[in-house]
Amino acid sequence: MDRVEGNLDRLVGVVTTLAESVVRMSETIIRLEEGQRRLEEGQRHNDEAIGVLVRMMDEWIRNNPRQ
Repeated sequence: MDRVEGNLDRLVGVVTTLAESVVRMSETIIRLEEGQRRLEEGQRHNDEAIGVLVRMMDEWIRNNPRQ
């Protein structure tokens, strides 16, 4: 019976460690998702700014032909 209790105690320790690891992993995934969302928002902003710059330069080139 002592052997069974010892094995059960070890099993409980392993399961506890595994559960803690799953919690940490879940928290990390949440942080990664939040970072990914911020990155996507920043990229959208950059794309819009580059689009404005391209349109401005295109207009400037059309209105100022080479001499």
